[in-house]
Amino acid sequence: MGEYVTISMKAAFKLDATAGIKRLSELVESLSKQYPDAAASLQEGLEVMFTINRLGLSRSLQRNLGSTNIPITTSYRLDFFRLYWLF
Repeated sequence: MGEYVTISMKAAFKLDATAGIKRLSELVESLSKQYPDAAASLQEGLEVMFTINRLGLSRSLQRNLGSTNIPITTSYRLDFFRLYWLF
């Protein structure tokens, strides 16, 4: 079941927001009987998951903005350089 969910979610995120939400809503329905908590969690965050897709950005920019793996040190470096140029 885990592989099916992974494949379904990856396919949904390649679609535009409306079609992707529809695809994941179908996934929620299929999960609801056997995994009600997982289905409820997915349903709860469904609209928010497609925020970046709605912006009409390039695939590359969507991938970068959608990543939570950006090192935190990057933001500290940017802040340092901003302060450096201000003074």
